Amino acid sequence: MALPPEQQFTLIADFAAEILNQNDLDDILWLIIDRIIKALDLEDCIIYLLPIGSDHLIQRAAFGPKNPIGREISNPIAIPLGKGIVGTAALLKKVLVVEDATQDARYLVDDQPRCSEISVPIMFEDRVLGIIDSEHPDPSYFKDWHVQFLSTVANMTAVRLSEILRQEKVTEAQTALQSVSLANQAKSPTFSSDQDAQDTSRQAFVSRLSHEVKTPLNAILGMSDLLLEENAAQEMIEP
Repeated sequence: MALPPEQQFTLIADFAAEILNQNDLDDILWLIIDRIIKALDLEDCIIYLLPIGSDHLIQRAAFGPKNPIGREISNPIAIPLGKGIVGTAALLKKVLVVEDATQDARYLVDDQPRCSEISVPIMFEDRVLGIIDSEHPDPSYFKDWHVQFLSTVANMTAVRLSEILRQEKVTEAQTALQSVSLANQAKSPTFSSDQDAQDTSRQAFVSRLSHEVKTPLNAILGMSDLLLEENAAQEMIEP
């Protein structure tokens, strides 16, 4: 059963506000589990990350049998790009919805076999950062609204994850620059100050982020308009 439009909108709005306060990759992924997946009343969900330079997706957050307690993941596995529904969605960079996974040769059983599966890529600048994957024992369980809703969550997550990853790179670059600058300070006066490097990196980062945020923002606004239209339509047909 689909969530009422107003509840979908509230979930998205609350998630958007909370994700801005998260500065840790795992905290963000578990926020999806705690705020979104549980509210959707799904029976299973695994969130994967694709580390930079890796060709394997790793399980970093879970809901259902794979998550027995706290933030523990039972028997975590890594899935190669192109393998299973998850790996194929990551390789193709597109959402995959399988109505009966038992009849799909790509299907990989993790903790237990199920029928329906949906895999939604978390993408930024055409790069896959991870996958939101859910399975359900009933065939044909996942509908268009699941695709739209989880895609919006994935887009929002991608922007925040990319922001954190970029900041980590900026910090690493600043540390390296500072080390070199201190080592050569007496020999060469041409090195820019650490503050200059920090300001330049921050300006470039902010400029990039402001450009990339348009896609998920448009998705959120589009969903908001759709939910409002659906809500208005429902009110019109009510006696």
